[in-house]
Amino acid sequence: MIINQILFTTQENKGEQQVVLRLKQFLNLQNSATTKIITQQETLCLQSTKFKNGMSIEGGAIYIAGDSNANIQSSIFQNNKARSKGDNYAGDLGDDIYLTSSLNLITLKQVQITNLKAKNSIYIEQAKIYSQELVIKDANQNENSYRGAGIYCYYCRGLEIRDSSFINLRSVYGGAIYILEQDLGKETSNKNNKKFQIINSTFTNCTGEQGGALMLDNAQSVFIQNSKFIGNTAKVIPEYQIHAADLASGGAIYYSCNAEILNCILIFDGVNIFKHNNAYIKGGAIYWTILEPIFDSNNLNFIDNSAFQYGDNLACFPQKLGSLSVNQYLAHILKLGLIENTNQRLLQYTTAEKIQYFQSIQSQKSGGAIPIIYMALIDQYGQIVGSDSNSKVRISIQANNLDEKAIMYPAILQGNSDFQASSGIAIIQDVIVTGTPGNIHLRECIEGEQFTSAGKCIECQDNTYSLIKMIEPSSCEICPTEKAICIGGANIGPLPGYWRKSNTTKRIEKCLFEPACLGMIPPNQNPMGDCLQGYRGILCTDCSKGYSRDNDYQSSAYDIFIQFFMV
Repeated sequence: MIINQILFTTQENKGEQQVVLRLKQFLNLQNSATTKIITQQETLCLQSTKFKNGMSIEGGAIYIAGDSNANIQSSIFQNNKARSKGDNYAGDLGDDIYLTSSLNLITLKQVQITNLKAKNSIYIEQAKIYSQELVIKDANQNENSYRGAGIYCYYCRGLEIRDSSFINLRSVYGGAIYILEQDLGKETSNKNNKKFQIINSTFTNCTGEQGGALMLDNAQSVFIQNSKFIGNTAKVIPEYQIHAADLASGGAIYYSCNAEILNCILIFDGVNIFKHNNAYIKGGAIYWTILEPIFDSNNLNFIDNSAFQYGDNLACFPQKLGSLSVNQYLAHILKLGLIENTNQRLLQYTTAEKIQYFQSIQSQKSGGAIPIIYMALIDQYGQIVGSDSNSKVRISIQANNLDEKAIMYPAILQGNSDFQASSGIAIIQDVIVTGTPGNIHLRECIEGEQFTSAGKCIECQDNTYSLIKMIEPSSCEICPTEKAICIGGANIGPLPGYWRKSNTTKRIEKCLFEPACLGMIPPNQNPMGDCLQGYRGILCTDCSKGYSRDNDYQSSAYDIFIQFFMV
C-alpha cells in the first residue's frame, strides 16, 4: 500500500468538523475499509486530489454516510473498484464514490472519473448530489454492470447535473445514469419540484439494453434542459448474463412510471439535441411507457435517429387501430426486412397514403368472406407499432336500426374473431358475415358524437360537446362552463347574460345588457339563447315590435292611443 503526501487538517466551523485535503494522491489503496468514512457532523473537502487503483467492499475510493457533506473539486478518480462478493452480490457498488443515508449532499466540481471496469462509478442512496463540469468516461468493460455505469441513483433525495459529460459508458439499465424511485419515498405529491435536473450536459456513445444513456424508473420529477444526446444506443449486449426486461428500447432515454400511482413527470426545456441515436427495436431517441414527457416542438431537435422496428425518434405503446392498404402493408414489412424488395418504387409511392381510421365495406354478400383487412396498431404519433407482436385485434358485429326482416335474419360472424398482431399488424381474413341480404355499411360519426380509438361513435356526455363530424379518433370538447351549458351531443348554448350567433359556432359572446339575454333555458332550449320579452336580434340589443329604446340597449313598451276630438 502506497500513500503519497497525506495531510489531514481539522478546523472548527460552527460546531462541525471539516477535513480538508489538497494536492494529495491516494494510490493502490486495497483495504477492507475505504479511503475515508465520513460520520455525523463532518465535512470533507477534496481539492486537486487523485484516487487511483483503490479497492474496497463499497466505495472503491470514498465512502460517505451519516449527516455529512462532501465537496470534491478538480480531482481525478481512475480505475478504483468496489470489491465483489460473488458475481451477483448487490453490495459491490460505487467503484469510485459510495454515498448513502446522508442528510446533506456531495458536490463534485471539475471532477474526472475514468474506470474501464466500473460496475457503476458513483452510487447514491437516500442522499443528494450536485455536479458541475463532471466528466465520467470509458466505463464499458464490466459484464456485471446492470444499472448506470456512471451514476446509480437509488431512492435519491435529489440530483443536479450541470455542464457535465458522460462518454462511452455501458450498462444494462441506463448506460450512463439510472434513476430509481418508489412512490412511498417521494417527498411530495407535487411533481413539478425538479427533483432531478440535467442541464447543459452531454451524453455521447453510451450503450444500454434499456435506455442507452438514461433510464428514468418511476422518477417523480425530472427536468432536462439544453442537453445533447449523441450516438447513444439501446441494444442487446450478448456478454451480459442478465438482460433487460424491455430489450433494445430507448436509444437515448427510457422513461417509465408506476401505472397505478402515476406520480411522475419528465419535462424538456430549452433546446435538447438528439442526434445519431439508435435502438435496435423501438424508440431511437426516446421511449416512454405510461406518461408522455412534456415538451413542445422547439424543445426537441431530432437529427438522424433510428429504430429498426418502430419509432425513429419517439415511441410509446399502441393507442388506436388503423386500416392499411395492401401497398402500405407491404411497405411496412419491407422496412422490417420481412420480405425482399421486389418493387423499388413501393416505399416511395406509399408514403403519400394516409392510414385510414374508418372503412366501409360496400355490397358485401351475406354468407361471403369479407375482403382481407390489414389492421395496424397505431401509437399517439400516428406510427405503426412495429415492435408489437403480443397484442390481438378482436372483431364483432353490432347491428343497429333493425327492421322486421333483419330481426328474422340477425347478423352472424363465422370464423375467427381474434387475430394476433405480428410486427404491429393483424391480418383480418377468412371472416364470413351471414345475415339479412344487403350491404354492410357503417355510417360516419355525426356532429355531437366522439370517434373513439376503437372506431365507435359515442355521443358526447354532459359538459362536453362536438360541433364537427369527426373522421378520425378525437375527443369531445370541454364545455366552457363559465359562459355556456352543455347537455350532451352537439347541444351547447349560452348561460344567462350571454348570446350565441348560430348553432354551428362555439363562440359565445357576453351581452351588452345582460338581463336581456336569458340563455338556453327550457322549454325551448334554444341553442342561440332566448331574449327577454321586448328584445331580439344580435346580443338581444334590438327592440321587438311594440317596444322602444329607453336607455342604452334597454327597451320599454310603448302604447298606441286612439284620440277623439270634439268638433
